This record gives sequence, structure tokens and C-alpha cells, in this order.
Amino acid sequence: MEGYHVTMLTFADVPKESSPFPHIIVKRSRYYPVFEAIKRLNLVKDHAEADRTEATFFAKFWNRIAYREGIELASELQPDLIYGYEIFSTRAAKRLSDKLGIPCITRFQGTELGLLLDSPKFYEAHDYINGTAVQADLIIMANDGTDGDRVLKRLGIEMDRVRFWPNGLHDKEKYLNEQPDEHYRAKMGLPEGAFVICTANRFVEWKRLDRIVKLMELLEKKPSPYLIAIGDGPEKSRVMEMVRSKGLENIRLLDALDHEEAIYHIANADLYITLNESGNLGNSILEALALGTAVCTLKNDSVCRVLEDGANAILFDEMDGKRIADGLAEWIGQDEKLLKLALAGRQYADEKLLSWPERMKLEIREIDKLLG
Repeated sequence: MEGYHVTMLTFADVPKESSPFPHIIVKRSRYYPVFEAIKRLNLVKDHAEADRTEATFFAKFWNRIAYREGIELASELQPDLIYGYEIFSTRAAKRLSDKLGIPCITRFQGTELGLLLDSPKFYEAHDYINGTAVQADLIIMANDGTDGDRVLKRLGIEMDRVRFWPNGLHDKEKYLNEQPDEHYRAKMGLPEGAFVICTANRFVEWKRLDRIVKLMELLEKKPSPYLIAIGDGPEKSRVMEMVRSKGLENIRLLDALDHEEAIYHIANADLYITLNESGNLGNSILEALALGTAVCTLKNDSVCRVLEDGANAILFDEMDGKRIADGLAEWIGQDEKLLKLALAGRQYADEKLLSWPERMKLEIREIDKLLG
């Protein structure tokens, strides 16, 4: 962030590099060892393992500690602006901004509350509700397909304070010029005419990798579809057992890869797919568009702000495994039709999607407005 000096207070790991980003200092809270000691005594459940409807000890602990430590840092740094990044930090950020009389921005990568929009448990998700409903001066909600705009409206946030943007592309120009590896199928041990479907995701319950496994089972009668599934997480062993028990030989399960390796597989696929319960406009979908790989996913309001069925993507109205399998079967072997779709996706990415520097300029412009 050129022109700004940023100090980030976090419970997360601090990058090993002394200066991971220009003008940014990352400080791990000095109270982190206290929290870890409490966890080791098994006195609290890890917030990562908690149900969405649980009010976690971590949220209470970090909310108080971030405020206390933030006040100390503020006396030294004299900040002009406070950012609250994600649900566990937004309330402390708002308290700090009110105390110091300076603007507050909350920033979200998306929201798991999108999964509960139609559930009676929506208002039981205490940490998520409390962390998302903060009345900041500016709310930046990434459009990753999790219906963040609908969530904010439901929580009574004034939408003129909200910026609802897709994420930027990490290396846009490189992706737009990426060319497939003609030896990819041989390197992966696939038949020469294999129709390659790729997905790269965290193996967690709501990402629904099981749906894609069942889809491949339905497509197995076709001679050429193969799935390359990249990722790791708590659902990985269950997915592996599904593949084994069904005897599916058209699925390759790879571990989590570094970003460039994952990009290589996406760029060489004929189709990139996600069938998440929510969040079907993540970075990998946007990257697939720029890489010239056709994309397939499920419709919702936020997805349809970027993707259009038959124009730059293959979209399905609902999760119906047989209908999706039948729909994709019509695309397999239709090389010219699929190429046309992929090129339209790449053109959309070129003209409409931002690189990360461009995306950050939008954010900096909003900060400049807040600071006058």
C-alpha cells in the first residue's frame, strides 16, 4: 500500500521473511502463548473445530486482547485508520476506532453466513453475526460467491458503505498468456484423449468434494473423463475412501500444492469445476477464466454477477447430480464449442477482472476518501 505504513496485529503465524510486504510490519500478539497454554490444558475447543453456531472462547479472548494491545500500539503509532480483518477482529477494531476517534474499515474474504441464509440457525451463529454486523465506516466484502451482499443486507448494514468486489488475479498477464503443456496427459499417466476435469479446494465439509466424486461415478461410462482433485483437509480421508469403495479409476487425488503447481493443472484441464454449498466464485474460478479453461459451477446471485451460463461458463441452477452429469456429457467431445466458451471466459477476465495491484488501487482510493 504505497503511501501508507501498516502495522498488523495478529494471532496468526508471522511470515519468516523480515519484510514480507513493503510498508507492512506483522506483529504476533504477545498474548498468543497464553492462549496456546490454555488450549494445551484442553480447557477450550479450538475455534477451527467449533460449530458455526458456537460462541467460542477464542472470539471472546481475542476481542479483549486485540483491543488492549491495540490501545498500547496506538499510543506509539498514532494511527489514522483502523482495519478489522475478518470476523474475530472487527469488533476490537471498531472499539479502537471509537476510542481513538478515527475511521474503521472491516474487511472480509467472503462469509460462511451465506451457508445459513435460508436456515433458522442464521442468528445462532454468534461469532459470525457479531463479527460481520459491525457498523464500520466502510465494509469491504469480497464477492467469492458466498452471497456476502445479501448477508450484509440481512444484518442491517447500509449498502452505501459496502464495496462488493471480486478478488484480483495474482498474476493476470501471465495467466492470460499461459499455454497448455502438450505433454500434460502423458506426464499425468492419462490416456492421450482424456477429457480432464480439475478442482482445487480445501477438503472441508461445505466444499462438497463428495458431489464431484459422485459426478465422476456418473460420468465413468463415458470413455474419457478424468478428475484431477487438488487439496487437503479434514474431509480428505472420507473422499479417498469414497473413491476406493466405488472403485473409481478416473480420479487422481493430489495433495495440496503450491500456487504455481495448482495453476499448472488448472491451465491444462479441459474444465474446472466447483460444486460447493457456497463460495463458487473463489480465486481458482477467476484464475481458470484467465487461463482459458472452461468453468462449471452452481448459480447464485453473486456468482451470476460474473458468470453467465453458455456465455463464459457452464452453470447449473441447483445441485442435481444426474442433471449435471447429463449436461457435462453433452460438452465432452465438443472441442470447438468448449474452446469457444473458454476463450469467452478468457476475454471476460482480460476485460473485466482486475489484477491484485488494480484491485488494491480501488481499496486505496476508498481509504483516501475516508481520510480526506
